Amino acid sequence: MAPTVTHGAALRRATKAINAIEELEEQEENINKAKNLPSAFAGAAKAFPVAKEVLQCIAASLKDKTKLEPGNPDNDEHLETLKQLLDETRGKAEDLYGLFERVLPEDKKSCEERYQQIATPTTTVEKLTLAILQDLLEAAQLPLPLVDAMTLKVLQEAIKDVQRLEPSIKAPEKGAITFHNSGSGTQIAHAGQGDVYHNPGNGPQIGGKMGNIYFGAVPMGHTSPSEPSSRASTPVTTSRKSWLSSGGK
Repeated sequence: MAPTVTHGAALRRATKAINAIEELEEQEENINKAKNLPSAFAGAAKAFPVAKEVLQCIAASLKDKTKLEPGNPDNDEHLETLKQLLDETRGKAEDLYGLFERVLPEDKKSCEERYQQIATPTTTVEKLTLAILQDLLEAAQLPLPLVDAMTLKVLQEAIKDVQRLEPSIKAPEKGAITFHNSGSGTQIAHAGQGDVYHNPGNGPQIGGKMGNIYFGAVPMGHTSPSEPSSRASTPVTTSRKSWLSSGGK
């Protein structure tokens, strides 16, 4: 009986996912009526019928139990994976529907303005639509006879179309960095990469990530620790990390 339960549970999940996609399809009229919406909305709407077609293929295959060999342990494992993917598909479709409900009704704010305030980089209309299609692609590519080759090809093309959609939210503007010193002291500014060392006093400045660090003055023309010097330097072979971890002692 266990295989039948798994099989039936997958079919129920496919049906719920179809219902969720159909609710998205019903929003197409509102999308077309809304003014100044990002083009990704219309592009996403074109993918909903494809998603429903894939789900209907999956549901039809699940109804034909002879295709899936009930009782086959390998198939039962794949059906469990399918159930999870169908749940994720429905959940993302419901998230997208919730986004439409918050954005599409016209009021004092334009739909586009409201969308820019609500959407995040991971919850844009194109990202959610793409995630739905990718879940369905993973389901269709399970080693089960769920989706025919033509429907699979249509799904893959729909994914490419959604991937080509222009971003629906505006990228944050990159501002310039301004440094201002209203006092008389030294201002240190470093907006690039790498290390910056500053010694405002007379003592030695210690810097460097790895290698030898020298305490004391280095005479003019002295280029190698092995050369003699009239003012001896004391080499300390250490790393920046180990010196700092010892409390600078």
